[in-house]
Amino acid sequence: MKYSALFLLIASLFMTTCKPEEPSIDNTGTQETNASVAQNFLNESYGNDAKQKFDIYLPANRNSISTPVLFLIHGGGWSSGSKNDFDGAIAGLRSAFPGYAFVTVGYRLWSNNTNRFPAQEMDVKSCIEHVLDNGGLYHISSKFAIWGGSAGAHLALLYSYKYGPTSYEPRAIVEFAGPTDLKRLYYDTPSDAIRMMLTGVAGNINTADSMMYINSSPVKYITPNSPPTLIVHGDADEVVHVSQALYLQQALNANGVDNVYKIYPGEGHAMSAGANTLALLELVNFLNTRMAD
Repeated sequence: MKYSALFLLIASLFMTTCKPEEPSIDNTGTQETNASVAQNFLNESYGNDAKQKFDIYLPANRNSISTPVLFLIHGGGWSSGSKNDFDGAIAGLRSAFPGYAFVTVGYRLWSNNTNRFPAQEMDVKSCIEHVLDNGGLYHISSKFAIWGGSAGAHLALLYSYKYGPTSYEPRAIVEFAGPTDLKRLYYDTPSDAIRMMLTGVAGNINTADSMMYINSSPVKYITPNSPPTLIVHGDADEVVHVSQALYLQQALNANGVDNVYKIYPGEGHAMSAGANTLALLELVNFLNTRMAD
């Protein structure tokens, strides 16, 4: 469930100038930040595993009161992908959201019965909490949004609805083609490969493991206080069935939660350039509105 084409498109849509990038500092745990200039801190650790790292891209003239943060969570079926999938999108994001800090989240990947659920959701939680706990170091505020695609969308939603109320709560969530109800996804999908993947990462749905499907489903945790959510999905998606978007919208509506529901006819899991352009415009409008003070 890799979902990187959209992020590459961002660069072409929002790049207005070809200014040189500011230098990046790798593994900077002992380096000092300077809020007056833009800085990139790469491969920052929030845990001991090699995958438990993040990159943070900081704007100039930032402060811990008003500088918002956008967390980006990659897809890949919980078993592939990398925070580096976003490398080509950062310049475009900076043009679209000036003054924002951006955090690309790495997390442990499922492989051969290692790092099964809930490893990924716990990593996302740990990363977000680590970054915001250190907001003073980076000179960023605790006002943030989360954007994820595919498996990354699932993790963004799961953090926001499940942990946000008792941890740091996002102002807004953007999810592109994410799984939202894993039991229904297992039964709705026409793909044996998707069922096999879910069995690998979540367990046998016909045993006590079925509770992992329920406990890993974002729709279970929606309440009237859940954050505003932008839902984007193609109705020809053969990887994550479009019904997943409908289940999410229904649960949000039942709880009176602000949401925007955008289904693109004829589009698959990786949408076309034209559909992505429309979706990105929706995203910018959605975040600009919900993140405004």
